[in-house]
Amino acid sequence: GCMALHDRPFVLQTFQESSGLLIGSNASNASSKVVVVGAHFPHPPLLYMPLLEQNIVELRTAIAAAVNASDQGRVILIADTNEGNPIPSTSIREYLQLPGLKTVSTDLEFTCCYDIDFGMGATFDRIISNFGGHMETQLMMSSELPLWARQEKYGRRAAFHLPILGRLLAGSAGPSPGPGFLPQHRLAKRIFLICVAVAVVLLVLWFFFAAAAEKRNKRKSKILVDEETAELAEGSGETTSDDSS
Repeated sequence: GCMALHDRPFVLQTFQESSGLLIGSNASNASSKVVVVGAHFPHPPLLYMPLLEQNIVELRTAIAAAVNASDQGRVILIADTNEGNPIPSTSIREYLQLPGLKTVSTDLEFTCCYDIDFGMGATFDRIISNFGGHMETQLMMSSELPLWARQEKYGRRAAFHLPILGRLLAGSAGPSPGPGFLPQHRLAKRIFLICVAVAVVLLVLWFFFAAAAEKRNKRKSKILVDEETAELAEGSGETTSDDSS
């Protein structure tokens, strides 16, 4: 199906477990099932905002139908979500209404895109599950792309994404920080940059208000000087009149 009109495709496949291995849905003697979803999400109306309801409903309906058909609620989403790092993977699980309350996700890595030097909080590519213990995350490439991946034409770069590998484990402990939040080192760097940005904004505002106050004080001083000059002129006029009489 498509999340937008004739655009942004998604695909679903139910896998069944046989002899301890998950294989295709034709497996016999299945003891459990999992719905695997691959999707390319539309962009939100504004950066760092959730998707519009109209872009979610088709995929959410398809997932619900597949889950009901499988008689179990286990779902794994593998997607270019086009959601920036202010949107945790928990929010994606919630608006897709995956069964249960659990969110297990790869770390929010800056995987997009080559044309913006993998910045601007573009943590688009994620693997999200509603079951399991934790997810190990591995970027399969660095931002120093090999020559074959540097897609450029007429001075413009293509939006190449960094591939990401997620390994879903059953244990409750692990290096993953949980439901799709930034890794600790990236979180600390992000907090530092936010603090620097806030400090710069406050400094600019201080200069603005200081300049405005100085201008206001000069205006008041000029008014006082003008009033004093007028009073002196008025007094001088009265003195001249008295002398004449």
